[in-house]
Amino acid sequence: MLENEFRDLEEMQERIRQRLQEFLLFAVRQVPYYREMIGKLDLRETDFSSQVDLSIFPPLTKTMLREHRDRLMAESVPDGYEAIGGIKSSGTTGEPVQVRLSRRNAQFFGVLKQRELRWFRYAPTGLMAYIRPPDEFPHQSYDDRSKTYHSNQWPYVSNWFETSRAIGCDILLPIDDQLQWLRENHVEYLTVEAGVLESLAFGQENFSHCQDLKGIQAVATQLTTNMRIRAQEAFELRIDQNYGLNEIGIVASRCPEGGRYHVHIEHCLVEIVDEHGQACRPGETGRILVTGLNNLAMPLIRYDTDDMAEVVEGPCPCGRTLPSFERITGRYRRTAYLPGNTWQYWESFRNKIESIPAPISKNFRQYQLHQFQDGAFEFRFISVGDSDSEFTSYVSDSWKEVVESVAPGSNEKFDIRRVDFIPKGMGRKYQNFTSDFSPNEDG
Repeated sequence: MLENEFRDLEEMQERIRQRLQEFLLFAVRQVPYYREMIGKLDLRETDFSSQVDLSIFPPLTKTMLREHRDRLMAESVPDGYEAIGGIKSSGTTGEPVQVRLSRRNAQFFGVLKQRELRWFRYAPTGLMAYIRPPDEFPHQSYDDRSKTYHSNQWPYVSNWFETSRAIGCDILLPIDDQLQWLRENHVEYLTVEAGVLESLAFGQENFSHCQDLKGIQAVATQLTTNMRIRAQEAFELRIDQNYGLNEIGIVASRCPEGGRYHVHIEHCLVEIVDEHGQACRPGETGRILVTGLNNLAMPLIRYDTDDMAEVVEGPCPCGRTLPSFERITGRYRRTAYLPGNTWQYWESFRNKIESIPAPISKNFRQYQLHQFQDGAFEFRFISVGDSDSEFTSYVSDSWKEVVESVAPGSNEKFDIRRVDFIPKGMGRKYQNFTSDFSPNEDG
């Protein structure tokens, strides 16, 4: 795998072509859904022996996956690729989908996790911490006094490599308690949901520096450029990220040197396409399609993730020649059903919130902007200590500036409400923007 990272570009492309050819031949031979598909397209199995063209397969949406799940399961698989269970998608964009996983696909998660931690320069001898729901942290014991879950090794990676121990903190603890927990336990490396990291960053600005902390990885949800910068300044550390799907595994990891996402070609292939299904050009943004190569128990070809990313070209400063894409810009489905100007309002308003001067945000910890069915908006926020009129004035003025810049003359109803708790959304993830216009199921 290390050799693959720096392989000659032409040689890498040929290896990808050969691997894809083997994968597609397996799919059309062993999977009823794809066998029937090539019949409808007037293609034969022998056509895949001479050419490899993913674009002949229409994108596989989550709705199609739910409808054809049984026919997407392979009739037989090679040794090592047998099904070992199933997993559901996160459900962030609607009803979760169930995917059957092969043994090799599951094994690759730990291998790719080690690769990205190597890129991030995380020493396996350090103490790793997770801020997650308790049922998402594998552990051997729990200390009620310190509110800490204990594991003898780092999850996933320790299946293949020797590591130090790991600890976990319940994501539902108040933000300031989480920050104190990091200090008291002398955490060296932290893995945390991106939405929670935002709140930690606002709180950290009022705490002393975490002296032992050497690395932070944000997972599960999108981290905007502005918020990454704020978190990096608050913790005085680089913030690392990857991109993955429950249905596939780890797809790509963000390069510390180049800032782009390198695709793990041993595990999957990525396309970025426009609204017509055509490949986007460098600098353009499109939908991410992923083809998983290790899940022969239930092959997903051109799986439509509903996520959007920007195409990048040229060499990466790190020297790796792995295929790459630029920043992830959000989900297509979250914008498709919203009234006009809504997403522009949200994007501009979020930039304002992420840029609040530290003296004004000293008590601010978490927020959510919600859009009601009548088009009105409500800003919900969690704060510690007394309510700060300077903060609420900043929020109100920011909203007025956003509306005037996006739709001059408009008068969108906007309320501000302090709350004690912001519940997680679909997929058990914090969502800073929610709308009554978003459908409950994937389309």
